[in-house]
Amino acid sequence: MRVVRNIINSYELLWKIMAHLEHDMDPISRSITINGRRTSIRMERSLWLALSEVAVRENCRVRDLIGMVDQVRGENGLTAALRVFVVNYLRDRVPGQAESDRSLQMGRKRLPLPKSPLVLRTLDSITAPG
Repeated sequence: MRVVRNIINSYELLWKIMAHLEHDMDPISRSITINGRRTSIRMERSLWLALSEVAVRENCRVRDLIGMVDQVRGENGLTAALRVFVVNYLRDRVPGQAESDRSLQMGRKRLPLPKSPLVLRTLDSITAPG
């Protein structure tokens, strides 16, 4: 009986985790004005939350980050560029990652906010060839 109860508890926990993950994958659309034009962006809830966390860490607004990504994305879609930006930013925050000044070496134009090396390097990852 104890084994059955443990199995049932494990399944209940698994269902709770899956329900939470499913909620994080819900698409959310937001309409914003960036760089003088109105646009709509549709991303998963977890990506919006991650983008908000980046904005808090960099002491700026989400729309400032979106505007910066929009300026450097080239022909890539804005939503895809935002996803790459978030993933690369968070990946670069992993302890033990080497700090580099690649963004300064590439001669990229300066953007207003934010100016942390991590944001500049992450923006370069979107525009760097290859």
